[in-house]
This record gives sequence, C-alpha cells and structure tokens, in this order.
Amino acid sequence: MREHVDRLLAQTSIVTIALGVAIGWSLFQVAKGVGDLVEGLLTKYPSGSQLSAFQDSQTATWIVGRRVLTFTTLITGLVELAVVLLVAALIAHRARRVD
Repeated sequence: MREHVDRLLAQTSIVTIALGVAIGWSLFQVAKGVGDLVEGLLTKYPSGSQLSAFQDSQTATWIVGRRVLTFTTLITGLVELAVVLLVAALIAHRARRVD
C-alpha cells in the first residue's frame, strides 16, 4: 500500500494535491450547509422572542413558521467551491497556453 501511495505522490504535482484537498474541503462545507438547512427544516422550535433574536444574530437566516432556515454555511461552501474551481480552471488554461 505504501508503495502505491509513494508512486502516486511521485507522479502527482503538489498543485494537483492542493487542489484536490481544497475541492474536498469545499464539498464538505457544501454538504455541511445542506445538513444545516435540512436540520432547520426538520426542527420545530417553540414560539417566542428567542427566534427573532436568533434571526438577528445570524446572516442569511429566515424564520418560516417555527422553523429556522439558515443558508450561511451553504453559501460559504458554494463560494469556496467556486473559487477553487476558478483557480483550477486558470491553472489548466495557463498550462495549455505554455504547452
């Protein structure tokens, strides 16, 4: 197993590994954002003033009925993913231009 990993690392550039890690992390953030949104949809909070205080303290958060919809983590993950994919596209374009 170690032999295979060593061979893979020898054939792969550090930029490819870094982009792979960055894409993996941003996909994790997107999944966490979807999880937070689903959790907010499935959790019914008691009525009261605590919900409006929660909404005021969180960005991209809305209260629908007694459910809290928060898009903050999802938006963050999507922005991270877009930036990483943009960087990957720029690197690929630059590599094509050099060849």
